[in-house]
Amino acid sequence: MCLPFIPTSAISVAAGFLGFTSFSNPLLYPLSPSARTTSGTVPVPFMASLSKTIKHSGLVFGDDSGWFLNEKHWWVWAFITSDTVLFHLSASRSKTVAETILEGFDGIIVGDSHSSWNDIGEEKQRCLLHYFRDMYRTLSKNDSPEYKQLFTELHSILKDAIELWEEHPESPIPEPSINKLQNRINTLAHIDSD
Repeated sequence: MCLPFIPTSAISVAAGFLGFTSFSNPLLYPLSPSARTTSGTVPVPFMASLSKTIKHSGLVFGDDSGWFLNEKHWWVWAFITSDTVLFHLSASRSKTVAETILEGFDGIIVGDSHSSWNDIGEEKQRCLLHYFRDMYRTLSKNDSPEYKQLFTELHSILKDAIELWEEHPESPIPEPSINKLQNRINTLAHIDSD
């Protein structure tokens, strides 16, 4: 089942996360009633076109969230690139949903730790927001001095990595900066860098 429209609030959240202030891709906007089938769903060719556009991107943010509709539990799957957003409504959280939509995708997939993303793309990047949530959740359950120290240091490394990325949005991050972060990670993990 496909969503009959793309919620503009969800687009705003996704676009804000990616740093967009305006949209040039008409696929991001709510579909007009004339673009829907008589059943109210988005036509299959349109969904195939969106899926193809997303699969040809080098980087896809993927996520799924539970959603109640007509007293039934559904899953809203989101596939986000720099210029396209596809939402898919499914009764299943099975990895086959993501595998079907992203079949043939060979770029980087950014997602949570759900197994649905494990076999998609060449590279994986765990969503940093999920790292931060997990760290805070663990801290609320484990306030030992050792974990507090680990939390503080890891939080600082992640924050500095994000700031570095923000400082160099259009160019590679300088190698000395990357090496400095890597050394901090190695020290934290007690890894010999030689």
